[in-house]
Amino acid sequence: MTDPNAPGPYGSEQPYPASGPSYPTSSGGSPTSGGAYGTQGPYGAPYGQQPPYGTPYGQPQPGYGYPPKPVDDTKTWLMVAHFGGVAGVVVGGTVAGWVAPLIAYTSKGPTNPTVRAHSVEALNFHITWAIANVVALVVFFCGSAVTLGFGAIVLWVLPLATFVISVAFGIIAGVKASNNEFYPYPLSMKLIK
Repeated sequence: MTDPNAPGPYGSEQPYPASGPSYPTSSGGSPTSGGAYGTQGPYGAPYGQQPPYGTPYGQPQPGYGYPPKPVDDTKTWLMVAHFGGVAGVVVGGTVAGWVAPLIAYTSKGPTNPTVRAHSVEALNFHITWAIANVVALVVFFCGSAVTLGFGAIVLWVLPLATFVISVAFGIIAGVKASNNEFYPYPLSMKLIK
């Protein structure tokens, strides 16, 4: 059996006293701030041990090299404006394509002129084609009702055309924007300047 008070194999460890730390007390019975044997050191220091050599206290030192590049999220917001419009068209039935360009316009448009130009262009296009889709749906349903359903055979092309045009030009604009090119949408009214 080994002696519990014997030094460790490397001689650097100091064993804990068998009975635990002893705290000297004053006449009132409370611990004093003396430096008697067995009292614990400053806050955070392990009892009876020194930190290993080479490890400084506190925060790690900063690394070498260039500082990190600031994040430029312009391209992300361009993708939100264009491909988000396409997603709104697909999910929202052609009438919700304007939501993502509006989010890009209101969140980054005031501070970033590139995002503002792209989001205004996408917003104008998707508002125009949302209006065109509503008109196409009204014509489709009214024409179908008047012709007792036979008009639906011909008029179903109108809502489908608004869907295809919105998706196709939105994808083209998104691809151009990912290559840092501005794409002026065709067939759109300039409602927002």
